[in-house]
Amino acid sequence: MASSTFLAIATALLFAVNIHIQRVALRDTDIHSGAVLSVAGMTLFFWLLAPFFLQPEWFLQPVVIYIVLLGLLWPAMGQSMQIAAVQRVGAPLTSSIAAITPLFAVLIAIWLLHEPLTWLIAFGMFFMISGLILAAWSPSKNQRTFPLWTICLPAGAAFARGVAQPISKWSMQDIGSAYFVTLIAGTVSLGLLLALRKIVRRPSRMGRYGTRLFLFGGAVNGVGIYTLNLALQQGNVAEVASIVATTPLWSLLLEALWFRQEKLTMRHLVVAVLVFSGSVLVIGR
Repeated sequence: MASSTFLAIATALLFAVNIHIQRVALRDTDIHSGAVLSVAGMTLFFWLLAPFFLQPEWFLQPVVIYIVLLGLLWPAMGQSMQIAAVQRVGAPLTSSIAAITPLFAVLIAIWLLHEPLTWLIAFGMFFMISGLILAAWSPSKNQRTFPLWTICLPAGAAFARGVAQPISKWSMQDIGSAYFVTLIAGTVSLGLLLALRKIVRRPSRMGRYGTRLFLFGGAVNGVGIYTLNLALQQGNVAEVASIVATTPLWSLLLEALWFRQEKLTMRHLVVAVLVFSGSVLVIGR
């Protein structure tokens, strides 16, 4: 279990770094182009590794169809909503709300993998939901600079990631390769985003600096998804998902020590503490 814990912590750190990369990249690149570039960076990186890791017989496994369906949800839709959330509500709040991912992951794992639901898990979910409510609530219009509906963006990204985790673990029971699951999901996601981009024609803005950053951030995110899948192979969904939910704490630490682009408030800290406390309860189930 120590190995899965380390991998989950590494995943949380990589996801936090990627959120800040996306925020900087959005300065000269639009949301929709950024989502395509991010998934493209991830997919290209993993296809470059194909000669070393890919086994052709994996494509013949029946479970591949479920990995393809997984790719329609994550990272395509999840990344699109996360990038939009970073622009709309900011990186710290986006990463804080992302910590409700275990709520969705555990519920799906209970149904799909028959993992148990205990009182500690239930209380942990309560703390996470409380954090989401606090993130959305504002006693004064002057304290919230974004429309209330935009909370759905980071929450939607958390939902996509949460559903993806138990499905990934279930898929890897037949194909014991975190690399293959990451590769196929990323490839399908890229195809979906490119198709949507062609169907829904929007004005695009792709600066050179933002393009490079999104491609790099996509590779970082891809490695994060890969380490997440490795952790899921070795550990329990509830525990792994909850450790990965420490992403907001890493994001706040990076914000305070390095990026310093947004003014952190006490509410950001309280939201992070609530969702982290909920994660600890789930781990200690």
